[in-house]
Amino acid sequence: MPDSHHRTTLPPPLALLRDTPAGAIFALAAKDALLEGVAACTQRTVADAEWRNGQRTLVLTLERGPSVTFTAAGQHLACACSCRKWHPQSHCSHVVTGWALLKRAVSPESLAAFRFGDRSCATSRSSWG
Repeated sequence: MPDSHHRTTLPPPLALLRDTPAGAIFALAAKDALLEGVAACTQRTVADAEWRNGQRTLVLTLERGPSVTFTAAGQHLACACSCRKWHPQSHCSHVVTGWALLKRAVSPESLAAFRFGDRSCATSRSSWG
């Protein structure tokens, strides 16, 4: 279990994601987008990360992909994507990929059944560091 000091040092979007059960990923998107997003975790890495709004918003640019935004909205993590397939009612595969990469980075024991590329989580962690 992480110590309480570590819990207070994560920016709000990452703290919310860390505290969200890993199983919540299954409610993010329709089945096809979910499967595509999980499969992309083996290949995709984060090309860039940018903090906005006083670290309340994290924008990830996926390698060979669009930008995915994670915003702390109270006790809720709002997600959005710049691709054409994204809509608020059901997220696209890019949101699933970004969510999984970040979840694994802040909770390494999470999503143990998923396969991640060798560089995926390390790149994610160093990008938003």
